[in-house]
Amino acid sequence: MLVLVFVNIIICLLVAYLCLRAFSFDFSIWTVGINFMICGAVLALSALGVRNDFDENSILTFLATIMLIIGAVLFIAALILHVPKKFDRNNFGNLGVILTFSGIIVMVILWHRPLIWTQAIIPEIAVIVGIVLLVKNRMKR
Repeated sequence: MLVLVFVNIIICLLVAYLCLRAFSFDFSIWTVGINFMICGAVLALSALGVRNDFDENSILTFLATIMLIIGAVLFIAALILHVPKKFDRNNFGNLGVILTFSGIIVMVILWHRPLIWTQAIIPEIAVIVGIVLLVKNRMKR
């Protein structure tokens, strides 16, 4: 699993360098709330793969709960404050960053475990989808 973590970190750093040079961080409370809730969902789904191991499961569940609560609070605040609810292509790039970030968080938490594909599939999918969103966002510019 340690090799998988390092390979993903190197690939993500390379893609982030290439994509974020002219990247616009067009955040609003609404989009940040959605991004936090998606990150929490990835962390919660990744906790299912290690449900028999208390240490990793409790860490991932705790982080997922924190992310989901923060995302829900920001989402509700956006509804109360009547923040414009637009999700354009810049926000897909931000979502790509959050997905790669959440996938790498899971891999770093699970780095000392032997590589079991059922435990690595959710974070790998999150990293791959995040990189695709980053590259597609960069290519449209």
